[in-house]
Amino acid sequence: MTNNKIKDIEILNAMIKAFSKLNIKERLVILNRYGLLGDSMLTLSKVGNKLHLTRERIRQIEDSALNKLKECNIKK
Repeated sequence: MTNNKIKDIEILNAMIKAFSKLNIKERLVILNRYGLLGDSMLTLSKVGNKLHLTRERIRQIEDSALNKLKECNIKK
């Protein structure tokens, strides 16, 4: 295995560990907002419509999730 592949696996494992700190709503918001499900990035309003929440509530959930992810301190 090449060094790049090993590094990619390490990053993927760190991301999985970080995402395990999020609750289901936080995961869904981050995955949809940043297009991590293979789709394009969605606006706060579009994520809100999808999850039946207000744009403001999505912003709050996203903020909370990003703070939790920052605490995980994933190294590149």
